[in-house]
Amino acid sequence: MTDTFLDTNNCVNRLLVEYVQHKKLIVAVDFDDTVFDYHQKGRTYEYVIDLLRRCQKHGFWVVLFTACSPDKAESQKAYLTMRGIEVHSVNQNPIDLPFGNDGKIYFNILLDDRAGLGQAVEILHQVIDVIEYKSTPPWKEPNSHGERPGDICCLRACGGVCYEHDPLNYRGK
Repeated sequence: MTDTFLDTNNCVNRLLVEYVQHKKLIVAVDFDDTVFDYHQKGRTYEYVIDLLRRCQKHGFWVVLFTACSPDKAESQKAYLTMRGIEVHSVNQNPIDLPFGNDGKIYFNILLDDRAGLGQAVEILHQVIDVIEYKSTPPWKEPNSHGERPGDICCLRACGGVCYEHDPLNYRGK
């Protein structure tokens, strides 16, 4: 028997159920090497920043979840504000909840370079895609030739995914 939440689809579905139930989600986000190039290696983290902007279009709360001092956290919050991300709280629940008040804060999903950032970002993208398209996203539908993702059309396109089945051609539009 496998753990339910090792399956990405189950994680997506859980968040969708929570979104339908509460009409919002809480996204906790680390700062260094998640949305900011702490080690100055030329990374932009635009993909994560754009995702957070998409989340905010749907009323999600963004919580800055950082290990730095309160003074530094204020400059981190200002950086995110400058990038178009409203931070609803720092290291605490953004609203009054009956849990998550004495230590670990409550969040529906965590974006952190040390906690599976790639998978968390993909899960959150899938959730936003479903919310925005309110049905099956177009890249999961058959293309103009009736081919589905993974069919021969995708194999012809450099052995990967064809243009019509590549979610990056749709996201954020």
